[in-house]
Amino acid sequence: MPDPDAKLLNTCLHDLRGAHAVIVVASVLGGKGPGSVMRMLVDDEVLKSSPSSLLPAMVKEYEKRNERILSTAAADISDTISKAKTGSLELSAGLIRIVELLQEWSKFARPIAGFYRWRGHSEPRTKALFFEIRSYLLDLVNNENKLDEAKKLILWSGAFLAETEDLKKVSDKDLADIEAVMADHQAAELFAPLAAACETAKSAHKEFSKVVRRSGVVTSAPNPVGLFVSTLEGYLAKGGDANLAAVASLDLSLSFNNDYDDPEVAYKLLQAVMHRLKDCAVSQATMDRLGDDAETLFGNWKIPEIEKQKGNRSRMMTLVEESILIAPPGLKTEFSTLHSALMKQRRDSRMKLVGWGVIIAIIAVPIVLSNSKKTSSYSSSTASDTYRSSTTSANKPFTPDYSTTSNNSIHVVPPTPVDTRSEVKPLPGVGQSLNRSELRYCIFQGKRLDLLRSLAFTDAAVSSFNALVSDFNGRCANFRYRQNDMDQVKSEAASKTSQFMTEASTIAKGW
Repeated sequence: MPDPDAKLLNTCLHDLRGAHAVIVVASVLGGKGPGSVMRMLVDDEVLKSSPSSLLPAMVKEYEKRNERILSTAAADISDTISKAKTGSLELSAGLIRIVELLQEWSKFARPIAGFYRWRGHSEPRTKALFFEIRSYLLDLVNNENKLDEAKKLILWSGAFLAETEDLKKVSDKDLADIEAVMADHQAAELFAPLAAACETAKSAHKEFSKVVRRSGVVTSAPNPVGLFVSTLEGYLAKGGDANLAAVASLDLSLSFNNDYDDPEVAYKLLQAVMHRLKDCAVSQATMDRLGDDAETLFGNWKIPEIEKQKGNRSRMMTLVEESILIAPPGLKTEFSTLHSALMKQRRDSRMKLVGWGVIIAIIAVPIVLSNSKKTSSYSSSTASDTYRSSTTSANKPFTPDYSTTSNNSIHVVPPTPVDTRSEVKPLPGVGQSLNRSELRYCIFQGKRLDLLRSLAFTDAAVSSFNALVSDFNGRCANFRYRQNDMDQVKSEAASKTSQFMTEASTIAKGW
């Protein structure tokens, strides 16, 4: 036998495989469920450790017979994208048409997708179509802000075209990116009302300050304060970013301190915000920053107030004691130290007065004794105690005006019994004659309410505070009193500031 020609033999085998492929593909396409049968044949061959050499010829023949259908589908998709971009086709209708064409494409391209997965790369026409659709969806995201539509295109192109690993990675990343963009847009939409409320507060800063001083930073306060608080609470209730809310509120607070020279409102605003954020997922770094700025704002508010009273040590001490009660934890020690220094100054001043008093007594006593030897008679005068009436201002219910006029005098009452320094609530009513214990309640409760005003940070606290004020007005808004009782009670109250602070703090903790 002569030696065969290798080149001729290979050519014959190639032609034979081609003929067999034609017969197999023709048989598949002429039977029932051609797509499913072709996919089964391809996948079975791919799973073998050594696929048949007939497989590439079968795939080539299958593509050749479906070339017209696939080309028509690709051209229709390109035409639909072009019309949607120019506006000659509505976007919703264009998307529906694209998904219909992708389904048509997948019906003929998917049966042989396993062959290309085995080879490790995408089928060229499928890859080209995938990136054409991807270019369009990127245009929808970046230029038209059509995020929902773009996401649908990603999902559809991934399902029908991303059969191989390279396209699947691109599709998965695009989906993750657009979902992140959508999340950012949703967060921005949710935050927009709070940002607008902050800008409204800045543009109406004078009215904002008045409302804060009058009503506090609560939902029930008039606008623009009530608008800001309700918007902040609504943002947090809807799952808004608590850290972003904290930063926005801090920016508003600092604007009152830096731009409008109003550290009092800045501090009260920041304190109210911190109270509302305490149960939210705020980072420790953000809370630390808010706490540090709150201390700075409190110092900016209170230190100048105290310095203005340098010539009035008693008033300075009162302001320092009030500051200790409401100061942030980091400043309590500083104000306590200042209070101790003022106490020492007052003690030193009293010691000097006592010294002078002793000297005067040494000089005056002999003179008095000498005069008493010269006369054996003396005169005594007594002034009958009268009840005086007092009426508080409706706007300041717990700082009554105890001034009197001469025409308020009425009949003399029996002497007041031995005082036990107790507080007794007067019965509700106006124009009543209060004994010393009842008068003590009105004066002391007024002091406590003065301190409590600055401790009402929530709607519930404001409601409780208003209830106390209402009860106080019903008992102590208008009454009569004995002047020596008033003098005694006022003297007692002057030495009980620390006690009032403690009692006010205890009441506030129950709110």
